Amino acid sequence: MNDLLESKKDELHNIEELKDISENPVIKTAASLINLFPGAGAFITSTIADGLKAFENKKREEIEKIIFDDGTITLDDVKDVHFIMEYIRLMEVVDRLSENKKVKYMGRLFKNAVLSNEENKYDIFDERLHKFDQLSNREIEVMYYLYESQYDIEREPFGTYGEETPDDKRLRIWKTFLKFAEKHGYHKRLAEEIIAGTTRTGFCKIQYLNVTDKTKVIYLLTGEYFKFIKQIGLNE
Repeated sequence: MNDLLESKKDELHNIEELKDISENPVIKTAASLINLFPGAGAFITSTIADGLKAFENKKREEIEKIIFDDGTITLDDVKDVHFIMEYIRLMEVVDRLSENKKVKYMGRLFKNAVLSNEENKYDIFDERLHKFDQLSNREIEVMYYLYESQYDIEREPFGTYGEETPDDKRLRIWKTFLKFAEKHGYHKRLAEEIIAGTTRTGFCKIQYLNVTDKTKVIYLLTGEYFKFIKQIGLNE
């Protein structure tokens, strides 16, 4: 059984290997730029291709280790057509990453989607992968600062701050977040701008608060973000 599972894993790997490295847009772009320099040619292009291939392989090895090493993914999972299609989609996204910071989280996202009993789990995986792929490292970092502020304050016992209104509490979350972000090098305006940009993913939404006789605009994380962050283990 283990040999058969290993065989199926190799098949998944080989599917990806069938893509000719020369068709990679990075290599095509590099080759066109190199041609602008007299005397440069195939050797440099080949060197870049080898470096890119090594980088891609490193990312894939990390993904495969996260998904398969503990044995929770079974042969039946690997034989599933949906598994194969989403695995290929995952690898396409991973190959486009310019650094490795997101790799382990994408691996966890996929693995936990496979193991989930949720209906339409692969659709949910696809949606969350797309959202996560859109986020820059700065956005991921700043959103996590908001998450820590929001998580802690929302779980305070009722009445901790006296007769605090819901909007007062939301404003306190926002102010706590801004202080937290500033402590980590993001001044107030920058933190606000970064968070505002994340609303495109559905992980964050704008809030209009009625406080001190005026309207205050802030941003808070959605329930979808809390589900997502649990699935990728960023809060562990």
